[in-house]
Amino acid sequence: DLNNLEIQEGAWLTLLHPTTGVPTDIRIHLAGTDSQRYRDFERKVSNRRLKQAFRRGSPRHVVTREELDEEAIDLLVICTLDWENMVEAGKEQECTAENAKRIYTEHVWIREQVDAFVGDRSNFLSS
Repeated sequence: DLNNLEIQEGAWLTLLHPTTGVPTDIRIHLAGTDSQRYRDFERKVSNRRLKQAFRRGSPRHVVTREELDEEAIDLLVICTLDWENMVEAGKEQECTAENAKRIYTEHVWIREQVDAFVGDRSNFLSS
């Protein structure tokens, strides 16, 4: 029954220590690939690229690796709903878009875990 396979808007990821794999006390509440916010961002990026590619009278824009990385981080920022126990240099970090972008940029191991979690639909299926 499809009603038994309902996708939740958000789910909690518990970050794992980057070298030991032991769960930390840091949790991030994330939206997945089926969420409206994810789909809206993907649509916006696709539309922007299409407009650039088909603009008459201007050179076609080649997407750089840096642009792809920035878009990927921006997508994860959009999917970040909240977090708990995000402490940096002894200070609790508020869950804001600016902080999320900075943390995902500076701490690749966090970005990798968030990206994998967001992309796994099974994390968002109601049980």
